Amino acid sequence: MDIIGNDPIHNVNRTLIETFVRQKMKEMQEDPDRCTRTLVDMALHFSTGRFQKDFFQAAQIMLENEDSGYYGLIQDAVTHMDQEHLLTFGMNIGYNSCTAGARIIREIEARQGFNVPWTVTLLTDSDRYPAMEQAYQTLIEQGKDLGIYTWVLCPNEKPEALLPLVESQTDCAFVLFCDGGQMGSSFLNRAAELKNLMLMVEYNDRAEECCRQMRQRQMLYGVYLPYRQAEAAQVLCGSTLQDASALHPGVTIFLPLEPGERMKEYQFVLTARNEQKYCTLPFAMWEDIRRVDSIISDDAVVAVFDGAGRLFRSGTNQPYEGLSIREKPLAEILATAFPRRGSQEQTG
Repeated sequence: MDIIGNDPIHNVNRTLIETFVRQKMKEMQEDPDRCTRTLVDMALHFSTGRFQKDFFQAAQIMLENEDSGYYGLIQDAVTHMDQEHLLTFGMNIGYNSCTAGARIIREIEARQGFNVPWTVTLLTDSDRYPAMEQAYQTLIEQGKDLGIYTWVLCPNEKPEALLPLVESQTDCAFVLFCDGGQMGSSFLNRAAELKNLMLMVEYNDRAEECCRQMRQRQMLYGVYLPYRQAEAAQVLCGSTLQDASALHPGVTIFLPLEPGERMKEYQFVLTARNEQKYCTLPFAMWEDIRRVDSIISDDAVVAVFDGAGRLFRSGTNQPYEGLSIREKPLAEILATAFPRRGSQEQTG
């Protein structure tokens, strides 16, 4: 009775969970704090996977703090975000990606001997995009076969070109990074209709007006702060998170622009997240992607493709030669770049 046909995503379990969450979201309108605690407690009780248990245990501990800034975040989300948007995006990440998708990932890794990332980042190039669009559609279909249902999109410009891709893949969750100057009213109106999309706006002089317009449309959004190593101390600080919180972003992502070891910077993000002083969830882009991947499976890998469709070498800005989505299927690319430990030396 668990699976309808052979589809691991669209099954009875997902339908029951979605129905339950939808009902709880209605109750949140009256008492969001109590309802959130109840929802987390029940989710932890019925959790079976490693990621689920880890996530809900952390959430349960955080919500024991009655002064937590995350209660303000929850209240704001319930009041100012479209509930269908929250539900769809949340189910696509929480169930499709980190539950059913994670199960597929672990099975493939064990059976085929290579690592599968839980999310893939695409650095798209507007000049190349028309010629690459079908390759991206194929890539996402291949990714879903491997259990990948979360996709990060980073266009150099013209983010509106990516909206048809998001619209066509309704069972995936997409996070689209943009500069506020690229987010006009027409773009935002189209993006607001896509319930599987979360927009991330760059935190600069244009962010305030852009966030105001997204909030007006009840959209799910966050802000991101790109920085170079020399700027790390200035950017990663409590005042930055405090200022960002004023824009009401669900998450605030710190995005380093240079490769390198960043554990000291990540410690700031972890501390800020655990202190719960801000009404936004702080994340470190690559370290938190690795963290989730290490919970889903033993080996943590990060997959980033450039505008030509080439996979980057881990921790560098250099692509692999011959590992392009225009030349090889995704499974073959991952098998070459990310072999499992013990199967052969890891190259990614």
